[in-house]
Amino acid sequence: MVLVVFGHAVEGIRTTGDGTTSAYDVVYAFHMPAFLLVSGWFTRADPLDRRTLVGTAKLLVTWLLAEGAWVAIRALLGRQHVVPSSFLVSPSWTLWFLVTLVTMRVLLPYIAMLRFPLITTTAVALAAGLSPMIGTQFSASRSLALLPFFVLGWRLRQAGVGERSWFLAPTVLLRIAAGAALLAGAGAVLLLMRLPDFTNQLLFWRRGYEAMHLDPVTGAVLRATMLVVAGGMTLALLILTPRRSLRLSTLGRNTLPVYLVHAPLVAVARKFHVDDAIGAMPGTLAILLVIAVLLVPLLASRPIALLTRPITDPVALFRTA
Repeated sequence: MVLVVFGHAVEGIRTTGDGTTSAYDVVYAFHMPAFLLVSGWFTRADPLDRRTLVGTAKLLVTWLLAEGAWVAIRALLGRQHVVPSSFLVSPSWTLWFLVTLVTMRVLLPYIAMLRFPLITTTAVALAAGLSPMIGTQFSASRSLALLPFFVLGWRLRQAGVGERSWFLAPTVLLRIAAGAALLAGAGAVLLLMRLPDFTNQLLFWRRGYEAMHLDPVTGAVLRATMLVVAGGMTLALLILTPRRSLRLSTLGRNTLPVYLVHAPLVAVARKFHVDDAIGAMPGTLAILLVIAVLLVPLLASRPIALLTRPITDPVALFRTA
């Protein structure tokens, strides 16, 4: 979650050729794939029973309420009002993730019936880039392109990886290897950035190959490369994650409030040019990282969780039985 906040904070001040661009691209190479892999890990592929449907419906309502909140935020910031042709069709800024997560949760029971679900969804992710009609509408491009990570998380849980001794208690050697893999993935991203055909739009997963000015073969190869790099970095990060319970562990339950609230704060900072001021300071990346590290626990705190609960957990709209 810290990487999400950090990435969005860097987004407004990155400039070509400096360290902020490199840091931004490395973070975006794997932070959302990591979230979707973890989401897939905790998602069941059982038939759509009432519990599953209610959980997915709550997530959908959360998105709709958050979209309404963004209308008010834009009005307060003096930005454009609602465009009827795109409202709810193209999710607001960070809210695409909620739409994508709803889509994946609905699709998973059907994907689970496939003989080779991971191979199939990877093929779909590559093929989706061929169609110029698949774009930001209802987060369709991201839902299809990132689907393999969600399925990978589910498959790992199904395979019992979470119960294996090497995963529950990684050895020092395995942790060193994971750290090296994470660094290698970051290095691969930096090398890919030097390729003439590479565009950081590949890290956003929201456009087809044609829209990124790539021919079908080059686009598919580069997307496949990013699937491998992001998957490797995410798995390495899971190995490095501490297994013991920490004081910060309880904050992990409240990542949704952090995700919803930090974006308006970043928007306000941009409105009043706070990001420009930080960008002009020496050690910009360090400053933004410290801000993210301090802000995430604050937004994940119990008071903020309670304040945002009507949006993050709209139980009042659903029957209890």
